[in-house]
Amino acid sequence: MFGYYCISNKKIWLLKLFTFFVSIISLHAQEINYRIGSFNNRILVQNGPIKNIYSSPKQVYLDSLFLKKDQVQEFIKTSNANYIVTRGTGFVYRQNQQIDSIWKFSRIDSTQFDGYNFDDIKFAYHDTLFSIGGFGFWRNNGQVRYFTENKEWELLIPEIPYGISRRNYWNLDALKGLLYVIINIKELEYKLIKIDLSNRTWSFEKLPDVILSEVLSINENPMQVQLNNETGSLLCFSNKIVYLNLQEGIVKKPNNDKLLNFVNKYKIRDASYYEAGNKLFVFNDNLISLDSINVEKNDFKLINYNTSIYKNSWSLIILCSLITIIIVSILYRYKKKKKQDWIDLNEFEKELLKILTNKKGRFIDIESLNYILGLSKKSPEIQKKNRSEFLNKLNQKLKEVFNTDDTVIIRVKDEEDKRVFVYQLNLAYFEKIEELL
Repeated sequence: MFGYYCISNKKIWLLKLFTFFVSIISLHAQEINYRIGSFNNRILVQNGPIKNIYSSPKQVYLDSLFLKKDQVQEFIKTSNANYIVTRGTGFVYRQNQQIDSIWKFSRIDSTQFDGYNFDDIKFAYHDTLFSIGGFGFWRNNGQVRYFTENKEWELLIPEIPYGISRRNYWNLDALKGLLYVIINIKELEYKLIKIDLSNRTWSFEKLPDVILSEVLSINENPMQVQLNNETGSLLCFSNKIVYLNLQEGIVKKPNNDKLLNFVNKYKIRDASYYEAGNKLFVFNDNLISLDSINVEKNDFKLINYNTSIYKNSWSLIILCSLITIIIVSILYRYKKKKKQDWIDLNEFEKELLKILTNKKGRFIDIESLNYILGLSKKSPEIQKKNRSEFLNKLNQKLKEVFNTDDTVIIRVKDEEDKRVFVYQLNLAYFEKIEELL
């Protein structure tokens, strides 16, 4: 009787396990439903292509599409199809029919892997989907990918040796297939890259001084909005908005605060929005409202760098240069003295250190570490290899930062189960890392 109970119980657990996997697979099913609501109903009546619609985990409007943490949904509308894509994956869903208030989307890609292209730049050019750059746990990439007729993402050109993502300043000329991206080569050194999709080439372009002084000097990451009828983009900072056109090398500022007040009123950074023509549509779930604002060329005036005070006053230029040299010198000596050069640490290494310092027990088990590194679905051999490479590389960087031969992230036996190993910070360096973070 006991044996029969064990066998039956095992069957029940196998059935539950099978059901679990089926539910996971269904999250990436071949078909999803997109319900038309107060925000996205305007998409149906909008003439012409809509570039992108964004939705973050704070406000999800495609609620039937599975989202991982911090993934952003994008709706791309071309002249002959509607697509749903998700940053951090290669999944592509295409609309195949509409039944009453439900849009039916079918998955058309054959993607096997994800997690390497978070914050990539996705868009449509000549009705072909493109994905440029992005980052993963190991590195930022400069790949230029396009979605082929065989439902695969393929490289358009050899990989650009610089990381590119939506965190860069970028402009798209959708008619000519030109993408302009500002990259940070190293601290305070910027370059402008031009990617030509039609000719499958890339090159460096001149970066005007006005962009360095009026945009790159601001220590804040803005929200970027690129309207369909413009190559340039609106950079929405917390207290100012500027218009940036990398193709023409110009910067403009609004004639008044109308647009800034609109952006702040609807808390656009926490809202869903889309651009159509010269209009910016915003839906804020907290206010339960859909509103729009016209953005016209004559709403902005050119910042003429040649007639600015920086060009008219040599004394001011010299004074600013001296102040800059002094500040840079002080910062350099401070960094050198404290050994706190964190430039070489990527975002994921910093995130792991934050988790280790915030852990009450100050340790993390192997399963949690695998999850953080995106290795949960990999084989044990790959998990062990990638985990070891990641920790060895991070430990080497920490040794250089603290000028020590000690191992900062150490492996110890779990106090509750001596057969299991966990990872924790070397207590001698816990306060130093905590201060830095």
